[in-house]
Amino acid sequence: MEIHPGEGVGRFRFGLTEPDLVRELGTPDKRYQTDAGVERLQYFELRVEFAIEPENGHRFGWAEVRHPDATLFGERVLGEPVTAVIRRVTAGLGEAPEHETLGSLETYFYPRNWVELSVRFGRAESVNLGVMYDENDEPQWPRPAEPNVAPDPTGK
Repeated sequence: MEIHPGEGVGRFRFGLTEPDLVRELGTPDKRYQTDAGVERLQYFELRVEFAIEPENGHRFGWAEVRHPDATLFGERVLGEPVTAVIRRVTAGLGEAPEHETLGSLETYFYPRNWVELSVRFGRAESVNLGVMYDENDEPQWPRPAEPNVAPDPTGK
């Protein structure tokens, strides 16, 4: 599953509603609500948590990806040494991260791209990403993915 900064995870684009996600993925394995009223939908097999945000019209606006085979810029990230991951992600996003240490957890946040890496024991543990916002603090929902349609062999 490819992580797409500013767009979403795999084929799941930011802006989907909870019914859209449930229709595609089935009932979540776990569901809970944060203190801020955000619905969190966990899918164990995917190892992805989708956030349905009330302040954004109850749409999917944030994800936490913990699947070991997830890729970012075409390369695996999770479980990889942090120095190599930070180098690749920084180059791919074109910005330097803000680093914070919280006990055993380290985070590397890329504010222009709304991407965060969580690190423990020197290895990337999760990639967290969200919809990007414009200068008026409005979400910039990505365009829906183009359907996979084979080109017309006649050229029409």
